[in-house]
Amino acid sequence: MEDRPDHARGRRHRPQDLYLSFDRPSSPPSLELASVEWIDFTPGSLPAYAAGWQTVRPSSAAVAEEPGDVLAITSQWGDLRAANNNAANVLVRDVGTRDFTATVTVENRPATYATGAGLVVYLDDNSYVAILRSNYGTPRVRLLNETNGGLAEREVPDPGTGPLRLRLQRVGTQVTVSFSQDGTAWTPVSPAVTNTMLDPTTELKVGVLASKGTYTTPDPTIRFSGFTLDDEPVAFFADH
Repeated sequence: MEDRPDHARGRRHRPQDLYLSFDRPSSPPSLELASVEWIDFTPGSLPAYAAGWQTVRPSSAAVAEEPGDVLAITSQWGDLRAANNNAANVLVRDVGTRDFTATVTVENRPATYATGAGLVVYLDDNSYVAILRSNYGTPRVRLLNETNGGLAEREVPDPGTGPLRLRLQRVGTQVTVSFSQDGTAWTPVSPAVTNTMLDPTTELKVGVLASKGTYTTPDPTIRFSGFTLDDEPVAFFADH
């Protein structure tokens, strides 16, 4: 993980309008958090998120609140995979150093090529673990495990076109991801994976993302609902 010589810059108007900028590290990897840059946005340009949410690379035109605390993200050009590091509207919240379990429902299966949407435990753009509903010609549930820029992927078929519950469980440097059509019976994408950058002493974030990769394809809208953290509901928006 890269060094953090600089302090946060600028001024904060709202806690969710957050831009994280990262420089790819040279060896050896560090476990310090990346520098944070605060930038200005037109008041009201982003939804009024509930307390604790922060947005990496906000793009206000692509995010909407829908009835029932549903978060709608129109997937834009960009990705977290490998060297891309340009996915917009990655919505995250602090989880500190603790072990945790997060869940969310992705309401619709991505139909556009290269789109991915789901849960992520996030240190920075080069170190994270994500479970995504994705479409690279065939609908899949995909595990992305990126450690200091090195990416490993695993996938299984997406079981259906309707809502799919995703679960991400972090225990130390190990992460297990699974999915469920009924919220009761869970299917793992793979055995637990290890990400050494998710060190138990390092402050982490967890949240959701939807991106469409680096292809000139239509921008699909992905809907998220029912986010929980350690079995406790966490609202996306301030009015819930």
